[in-house]
Amino acid sequence: MTGVLIVDLSKYYGGADVRVFDLAKALHGRYPYAVAVLKGSILQQRLDSHHLNVLPVPFSRSDPRTARYLAQTVKRDGFTVVDAHNPQSQLWAHLLTDSVRHVSTVHSIYRQEHKNPKGRFYEQILHLNQRWNSHFIAVIEAVQHYLQQIGLPPDRIRADS
Repeated sequence: MTGVLIVDLSKYYGGADVRVFDLAKALHGRYPYAVAVLKGSILQQRLDSHHLNVLPVPFSRSDPRTARYLAQTVKRDGFTVVDAHNPQSQLWAHLLTDSVRHVSTVHSIYRQEHKNPKGRFYEQILHLNQRWNSHFIAVIEAVQHYLQQIGLPPDRIRADS
């Protein structure tokens, strides 16, 4: 199978989840995909209610076992692209999945949304993603500029506003 594993380990339903939900709807019936979410999350409930392809992750988003679970899923189901949508997803989804194309969709300016030290830690996750050859999707132009400002290569950043 070729396809996309979309990873959104959000606890709460917000803007990133709306984008993930819309992406799943757009892919459904057209391209192989699954959305990895926290088991029991609002996003899982919403995807399930629309009969979209959902993969409930049985671990918390702070549990390192999440990385192995996602890597095993990628290998078992043959996903070729992993698109991660928040810092925890960007860390665990790309940590052990080196045989696929990595995409990190960035929805906000981490240092503004999350004050220190959390914002700086999340920026370090973006730099790790760069080392793991991730490509970045900035959901608005301000995020695109932010990603360039923190030193991510402009040729790996795409604005998708």
